[in-house]
Amino acid sequence: MNSNEDDNDDKEEEEILHLLRDRQAHLRYFETIMHIALNNIQESHTQRLLLLYFALVGSDMMGAEWITSSSDSNRYKNELYNELHLCYDVQIGGFQSEPLPLYVTGPTVAMTHCALHILNTCCMLPKATLEWIEREKVISFILSCQINSNNSLYGSSFIGAFQSSPIISEVDIRFTYSALMSLTLLCAPLPLSAIPSFLHVLDNAVAFVWRCWNPHEGGFGAVPGAESHGGMTFCAVASLVLCNAISSLTRSHRHLLLRYCTARVSRGPNDHNDTNSNNYSDDDDNNNYRSVDVQEKKNKKERKRRKTIIGYQGRPQKDSDTCYTHWVGSTLQILCDNENECDGNSENDKLLIDPLPIMRFINSCTDHKKGGVSKCIGIKVDAVHSCLGLSGLLQHISFKPMLPVRPPHPVYGCSWEIVEKTKLPQLLKPR
Repeated sequence: MNSNEDDNDDKEEEEILHLLRDRQAHLRYFETIMHIALNNIQESHTQRLLLLYFALVGSDMMGAEWITSSSDSNRYKNELYNELHLCYDVQIGGFQSEPLPLYVTGPTVAMTHCALHILNTCCMLPKATLEWIEREKVISFILSCQINSNNSLYGSSFIGAFQSSPIISEVDIRFTYSALMSLTLLCAPLPLSAIPSFLHVLDNAVAFVWRCWNPHEGGFGAVPGAESHGGMTFCAVASLVLCNAISSLTRSHRHLLLRYCTARVSRGPNDHNDTNSNNYSDDDDNNNYRSVDVQEKKNKKERKRRKTIIGYQGRPQKDSDTCYTHWVGSTLQILCDNENECDGNSENDKLLIDPLPIMRFINSCTDHKKGGVSKCIGIKVDAVHSCLGLSGLLQHISFKPMLPVRPPHPVYGCSWEIVEKTKLPQLLKPR
């Protein structure tokens, strides 16, 4: 190992120490979000289940001990359990974002995914299926959201996709991922591909995913013909894994996807204008005896500053956003795992990008006092970007056994510890 690699390792260790110092603040932040959502604070009503989902997943990754505790008597576990019971639609079989006595908005695939994920992360899904969840009814609700050839509202290119709900016409690849995740949670420890009655469902879902593929961009869009997007690309690739269809990714597909994902590491919309600034150093001015315009000095200083603000973007010509550290970072983890499996290489599990600038970007967006992560530098933190930003950060560090944080599973989103504890199909090589 040369001196540059040693320096990078030292700098990465420094960024990891930042995360560990902020860990308790993050746990307090997620606890506050959970308190807001569970105590019916008015402004949280329309997003209650989502807030609970992101707060719980974030707490899991930050190493909250109560989540992995074998005891069911924990206050948060009991409150979450009771809250989700109120959100369950006994007649239809799915979950909605609000307790039924307060609002009647109807269950959706996305909220059903969130609810089942929360119960599973708390290790209370088996208890719920014994006491009040009708497993077959929930499965029936999810399958009723899949578009078939008898649905006249959509063209043939949408066959196999999932609607948000049977009565909502919104369709995109996010709901395919949510539907497959929900089915996986309900059917564990068996993978979906091991259940004969699901094979036709999976075949149609995989066919829809591939109709969202854009070979000219190397990514996936929300629907057939839509522009490629980092979040949609994650949903597509993760859906292929859930369907046991990752082998449909040819070497050419993997190459294009890796190129698309690594190209999402950016300084922002005008990144292409700054490429010539990469060779700039402070010594340039010392070697230049002619006068330099003041504005040019300012421009150089700004370009140099921007070199440290490097994060993932969702699409070309967009600002960096911490949530894509999760979406794109998880996609890269899946692709690297698949690449190593195809090549018979079990040792090289590193991402194909330099993690240090990404770690610094997340650190720059962190509220070190109150906890949480913002969308980008200079704005307020929120639950979504706190959870996804920290998840993405953890995808980029090399784990050691003594670290109190828990590495996330790239497909499921929860920690590997929860995957093993709840006997979910591992799907990928454990980190």
